[in-house]
Amino acid sequence: MRVALDDSYSVFHRVEDDPFTNYLQQPLYFEVELMGSNNPKVSLELAYCWATLEEDKMSLPRWDLIVNGCANSRDPHPVIFHSVLPKGRVHYPSNVKRFEVPMFAFAEDKDNLNRQVFVHCDVVICDVRNPVDAACNVQCSDQDNTMKGQKRAISDDPGFKHVTSGPIIIMSS
Repeated sequence: MRVALDDSYSVFHRVEDDPFTNYLQQPLYFEVELMGSNNPKVSLELAYCWATLEEDKMSLPRWDLIVNGCANSRDPHPVIFHSVLPKGRVHYPSNVKRFEVPMFAFAEDKDNLNRQVFVHCDVVICDVRNPVDAACNVQCSDQDNTMKGQKRAISDDPGFKHVTSGPIIIMSS
């Protein structure tokens, strides 16, 4: 998982330049890619994504960004999914997912400003011809109460792979 500098997803923050600094007014753009895949029949799906103040994915507090493959419906500033087209370096759009995180999500608690944030995702790799796993067959159009009772604990599914990006420093101005 990596951070793009803007919504064109053409230039990315380099890990060797960590930590990445972002201002509160600016969204963060994330790309998750199934590396080394040349298979258009495979789909990378974002099952869960969340942010923490520590590198440990189980640390608290945490902000749920994507739940059961959909933007967190309880978040007043939900993530925005960006479509991926077969263009430039992307040959198989099903192998890449992109999403935008409005930084206002972390501003409710002023203690979080000027602190580091880590973004974590649990991803699943699906066969597009046979999406039997619930994480592979997600419909997000009706997010009100349809997902109640279906939330699984983070990473309790052996099919999930975990990726993390960070640290990201959030600056107020």
